[in-house]
Amino acid sequence: MSIEKQTTSILSKAIKRYATLNDVSVKDSQLMICTDNPDCTPSYKVLKHYKEVKSVTFNEILDVRLDFLGREILATPFIRSSIKRLTQEANCSYDEASVLIYPIDEVGEKIRLHFFVGTKPNKEISMEYIFGDM
Repeated sequence: MSIEKQTTSILSKAIKRYATLNDVSVKDSQLMICTDNPDCTPSYKVLKHYKEVKSVTFNEILDVRLDFLGREILATPFIRSSIKRLTQEANCSYDEASVLIYPIDEVGEKIRLHFFVGTKPNKEISMEYIFGDM
């Protein structure tokens, strides 16, 4: 399975799991990738009805205590690079950039990623965009 498909599957499962934990429908559950440092190291948030519920770690998204497969080590450089590229393309600051991950169907099998500058949607992006430097 490709890294794009694996990542989509992981994110989809996380959205469904957090929907259950937050007692909302899958369509009302989202994840967000953002950063709070100039190096663009990603941080992650769980959203309910597009409002932040809590910050989570990569391992919490994976639903594991230890990432024996090293998925965070593999994914983080690509996510960091993508955030840097998106901020350059949008001519914005790192602290304004975020990527919203949301389901496009009721069961959460299909997801979309949308880049935001502040609270304004900028453009839809794909997993290929994130992992295109492989």
